[in-house]
Amino acid sequence: MRKVIHHLSFGVFSGTFIGLMISFVISWRVGLGKYYPGTPTFMAQFDTELEALGWSIILWSVIGMMFSLASLIYEKDNWSILKQMSIHFISTYIGLLSLNLMLNWFSYTLRDWLEFTIIFIIIYATIAFISMMRVKLSLDKINEKLNKKE
Repeated sequence: MRKVIHHLSFGVFSGTFIGLMISFVISWRVGLGKYYPGTPTFMAQFDTELEALGWSIILWSVIGMMFSLASLIYEKDNWSILKQMSIHFISTYIGLLSLNLMLNWFSYTLRDWLEFTIIFIIIYATIAFISMMRVKLSLDKINEKLNKKE
């Protein structure tokens, strides 16, 4: 239970930070000096920018918690890495897609869904590749130390 609370807490802070940074960069590039915590369709659901920001923070926290809790899948030692990655990918994809659709972060068109899916796959694959390389380097160092002891 303590591990779950830790993951939830970490998810709130990391999700909020990442969401804030992404919205800042997007606003900086296209906002013409204004800050937008979401898409025009998302923003239209609220009376003020402050209300939209408040809900954005809550939603970024939910996303962070979802990804942080999903990382617990990788602690299932009796599952293969393929099974872990598949279940993690599917659960995070469905969770993020659901939030995107509920909050009107993109339109309900095939083009938007495909664009979201491709971007998600690229980001997921990049993070997975980097993570696998980090684990490989760590294992190489451990093996090197073990070989020196022999």
